[in-house]
Amino acid sequence: MNTSTQEPKWAALKFGLVLACAGLLVACAAPPQGPPTAATFADPRQWTDSIALHSVTIADRFAAESVVAHPPVTEIVRCLPGATPASVAVAAQRVTGPPTEVNYFSQLRSSRQYAWNRGLGICYSRSAAGFPILAAEAFVGTVDPVGVPESIALDWRKQLAHRIATHGRVKVAFVHANGNLSLAEFWVTPTSGPAIHYAVQFYPAGALDNLGVDFRWQHAQLAAVRATVGVPRSVKAFPLSHRLTPAPNISPLPFPLPVPVPQPIPGRRPDRSVQSI
Repeated sequence: MNTSTQEPKWAALKFGLVLACAGLLVACAAPPQGPPTAATFADPRQWTDSIALHSVTIADRFAAESVVAHPPVTEIVRCLPGATPASVAVAAQRVTGPPTEVNYFSQLRSSRQYAWNRGLGICYSRSAAGFPILAAEAFVGTVDPVGVPESIALDWRKQLAHRIATHGRVKVAFVHANGNLSLAEFWVTPTSGPAIHYAVQFYPAGALDNLGVDFRWQHAQLAAVRATVGVPRSVKAFPLSHRLTPAPNISPLPFPLPVPVPQPIPGRRPDRSVQSI
């Protein structure tokens, strides 16, 4: 349960650099910001392989592949229609970050993106709304329900992924046995590829009616909610970072807490995530 943990290179990130090389769009992600807007790097109406919202389906797991080359030219060409080894190589020379960072490539006329980090790569699509269609496992290691059967947790994550793909954000209330709430909100941004941004807060019983949630989840075996919290923000930069070697500076916290906003464990470095190309 971890995220990419490279120090932000704000000088390189803040410009949100976009290069078009033979139709290949390479993004240097800007620093994570607030909930999504309608804007995206490319207009989804230009995509020739756009996925209608009613056709969005969510897989349990990504069809991930091991990648050795950096950038993984063969895998990128296989994922992105019209990409060539030459166009990928030219673009990568300009803006690709080191393999320890999260890199992703996309095309102006395709909904597909290819992302890789530390030897793992995934090819995924975006919906007609412009948001990534992520597998349910992408939410592992963000805000996790503790104690519920895995089949229930999987179903909840699939609902999260579907809502992200169609709306770009989702708000859910985990209702504990005593009526108290753990409120979790997830969102994606136009400039951070497959990264999932999230926040979690604790509320007393009775607050649910005023929170405007998309989902209200309750289960007899829900013992707590565990969140991987970063400072100043929480972000899972790569959807498969939970499969990679855990980073020592991640602080899983149980919920509910005696304070309304979770705090990092003292003595641990804050989690920082970066997405760059």
